[in-house]
Amino acid sequence: MAGSLVPPLGKVAVTPRRLTAALLTVVAVVIAASGRLGSIDFSIGAVVAAVMAGALVAVQQAINGRTNVVTGQPVATTWLNFVFGAAGLGVAVGIGVAIDGTAMSLPTSGPWWMYLGGALGVVFIMTAAWAVPRYGVLVFALVSIAGQLASALLIDLVAPVGEAGVQWTLVAGVVLTFGAVLSGARGRRT
Repeated sequence: MAGSLVPPLGKVAVTPRRLTAALLTVVAVVIAASGRLGSIDFSIGAVVAAVMAGALVAVQQAINGRTNVVTGQPVATTWLNFVFGAAGLGVAVGIGVAIDGTAMSLPTSGPWWMYLGGALGVVFIMTAAWAVPRYGVLVFALVSIAGQLASALLIDLVAPVGEAGVQWTLVAGVVLTFGAVLSGARGRRT
């Protein structure tokens, strides 16, 4: 039974290099977001929720990576992830409807791309199920965060929100995050 608690790559020591990479990423995200910290729509509650969600995503990735080690099939891991996720979401929606008393309905309008979230989620979970057993949760998380910040930069360049435009803090955060990825991934086996 104890074997079921072993991470996908086995136990990996917390080394100064790995700790530095993780801390550098946190600093990079704070720097990237610092340009918006004083805005009127800033919410500490949203930040706390995002940090909690990030911690839970790391646990999810470790579980998915371990499941992939056992099954050997990223598609099976992804399917299990979405079956249990859909069941949990169904229970949560049922409780919400029971408490609130309002009926649920599908959206009747909106852009076509709003339906891409589920498909992108499948690709993300399948990629994570494949990558985590090879590179570990930390390296996968670092690369994911770097990709999110780089995508945020691209979106701000292509479709900026408001008049803020691209801030140097976001660019600095992206560059620093990629430095953290290089530091965290250095010496990893493939």
